[in-house]
This record gives sequence, structure tokens and C-alpha cells, in this order.
Amino acid sequence: MDYARRLVAWVRAEGEALDAAIAPSLQRWDLARVSLMLRLILRLGLGEARFAPEVPSRVILDEAVDLAHKYDGDEGAAVVGDFAIAAMSQSLSVGLAGVSR
Repeated sequence: MDYARRLVAWVRAEGEALDAAIAPSLQRWDLARVSLMLRLILRLGLGEARFAPEVPSRVILDEAVDLAHKYDGDEGAAVVGDFAIAAMSQSLSVGLAGVSR
């Protein structure tokens, strides 16, 4: 539980910086029009990738897609998947680049 609390606190503190890193990688989506729940899931996924680089990217991606599907439906899961693909294929320094971590 301590890990989750520290992660959430870090994500809250870095929200604007995380949004700035997320927005350019959203293909076919505008961050301002993405639901709050989905925005929080994206922030949490990227935040975990930056906060805990020892956690494999694939694990973070799978968890983010599962959360998005559960709380935002198929479209939300597609947004998360599109973001991850764009981030990895462009080798962005957003913490998700490099699936093999």
C-alpha cells in the first residue's frame, strides 16, 4: 500500500508534466477531450514508468489497458493502446519506450 500511496502522490505532483508528455503521443485523440478517468489512467501508467523504472513496461501497459477497459470501456482501452504504441514506436523519453525492460 505504501508503494501505491507514494506513486499517487508523485503522479499528483507531476500531473502537468505528465500531461505534457502524454498529449503529443495521443494519436487521433485530444487530451482535453479524453475523459478524466482515462487521463488519470494515462498519468498513472506513465507515472509508474517514470517513478518505478524497474517495473517492466509490458506490465504497466497491461495494467493500464485493463483499467481503461474496466472504467472507460473499449474506446478507453484503445486510447491507452494507441498511446503506448506511439510512445514506443517513436522511442519517446516518456518512460514507456523499450518494451524489453
